[in-house]
Amino acid sequence: MINIPKPGTVRFIGIVEDAGEPSRIRIFPECCDGLQHLHRFSHVIILYWLHLRDNEEERSVLQVAPRRHPGAPQVGVFA
Repeated sequence: MINIPKPGTVRFIGIVEDAGEPSRIRIFPECCDGLQHLHRFSHVIILYWLHLRDNEEERSVLQVAPRRHPGAPQVGVFA
């Protein structure tokens, strides 16, 4: 079990509108000003929360084997 000293808060700024491919992210209107000039960048980093897998057991996992690559070695979840 990981002992994280202080609780944190996640503030969601949007939702995934369609679970199909490609998915679409809808940003809440009150957060849209934060997208100004986004088109000037080549990449966007999307952080997401797997809310249906949010439990103590899942949160303690730090290494996984990639599902799409059978036989691949385990890697850290931040790799």
